Amino acid sequence: LVMQYLDGDDHAFTTLYNMTKKNVFANIYSYIRNEQASEDILMDVYVKFINTAHKIKKDQSILGYLYVISRNLSINYLKRNQKEELVEDFVLEHDNEEIKSKLDYEDVIVVMKKVLTKDMFNIVILRLVNEMEYSEIASIVKKKEATVRWLYAEGIKKLKEELYVR
Repeated sequence: LVMQYLDGDDHAFTTLYNMTKKNVFANIYSYIRNEQASEDILMDVYVKFINTAHKIKKDQSILGYLYVISRNLSINYLKRNQKEELVEDFVLEHDNEEIKSKLDYEDVIVVMKKVLTKDMFNIVILRLVNEMEYSEIASIVKKKEATVRWLYAEGIKKLKEELYVR
């Protein structure tokens, strides 16, 4: 589809967009947690894709390429809007038992950001939310597949220790 788009077939882009938009949106939303901002970033992802599509290699995962763009734009958004400071303030205002007792999705993300390294956080999100294979994640984060598997396992172990009340 990318090659067809680069050859001038606008329908190929529409097809590619329709096939990938839900997964890319979920990836963005896992970082941003704001629907309107996520929709705006989604559009920016595809604008950036259009401007850089000529750089994609034939054997490269298109979804992986879009995930990298969406992750980078999401992180830039968070930096601009100081979202991380708000998350840290939330964690400081609530003790661990209160966080553990409210295990909705947003609270789990807060705990993940608190206890996981950036690499672990990204790998867990890509694996659980985006249901990506380890090999695909390895190419995105530019690490060996064995390292990705280990970071994922360690991240899950840390989350279980933090979230499960004994």
